[in-house]
Parts: sequence; C-alpha cells; structure tokens
Amino acid sequence: MKAKRGERMAIMKRDVNFVLFILIIVTLVAFAGFSTYYQKTFRNVSTQYQQKISELDEVAGSLQVAQENLSKTSRELRVKGEREEDLSKRYTTLSDLKDQLEKSLTETRNQLALTTDELEKTKSELSTAKSELTTTKNQLDAANAKIDSLKNEIAALKNSISSLNSCISSNGITC
Repeated sequence: MKAKRGERMAIMKRDVNFVLFILIIVTLVAFAGFSTYYQKTFRNVSTQYQQKISELDEVAGSLQVAQENLSKTSRELRVKGEREEDLSKRYTTLSDLKDQLEKSLTETRNQLALTTDELEKTKSELSTAKSELTTTKNQLDAANAKIDSLKNEIAALKNSISSLNSCISSNGITC
C-alpha cells in the first residue's frame, strides 16, 4: 500500500505539477493576450488622442483667425461709428447753417421787396417831379418869353415916350 500510495502521490504530484504547469501556461497566455489587447487599446487611445490634439490645434487656429476677424470687424465698426457720429455732427451743423441762411435769405428777400417798393415809389415821385419840372420849365420859358415881350414892349413904349418927350420939349404939340 505504501507503494501504491507512493505511486499515487507521485502521480498526484505529477498531476499537480502538470495542473500548475497548465495554470502557469494559461496565465502566461492570458497575460500575453491581455498585454496585446491593452497594447492595441493603448495604441488606439494614443492615436485617437493625437487625432484629437490635431483637431484641437486646428480648432484653436480657426478660433484665433475668427478672433482676429472679430477684432478687425470690431475696429471697423468702431471707426464706422466714429465716422457716423462725425457725419451726424456735420449734418447737424450744416442743417443749422442752412436754416440760418434760409432765414437770412427770407429777410433779404423781404428787404428787397421793401426796397423795390421804395424804388418804385421814388421812381414815381421822380417822374412826377420831372413832369412838374418840365411844366415849370415850360411855364418859366413862357414867362421869360412874356417878360422878353414885355421888355420889348416897354422898350418900345420908352422909345415912344422918349420921342413924345422930345416932341414935347421941342414945342411940340404935334408930333
């Protein structure tokens, strides 16, 4: 029995060693499989990580370009706003100036109308004065002609008187 027992023990020992050997092989194969699986998974994750970093770099570049465009647009908008404000001020100034000029023009037109009326009145008065002057001149010429005629008549009468005086002085009854 002891020999059987020794044999059994040897078989059992061999079976245990074999089982341990199989377990070690299975563990090694499992370890190799898991290592390969995790290595592939790590490579995939690493590749995806690199792709995501590249995409993130592209997005960051696009974002930077968009930010530069936004800054440029903001500056242009600010400049446009300043120009609009300046143009608004100029428009207000020009509008006020236009209103003043229109008011001044209206006043000048009113003064021109008054001056034109005064001129027409003065022309009328001048025409009347010219007419009166012409009438007065004609009357003066007529009076001067009458005076000349009366002077001639006076001179003739003086000559007659003189002749009559000389006739009278010379005894003259008949002259």
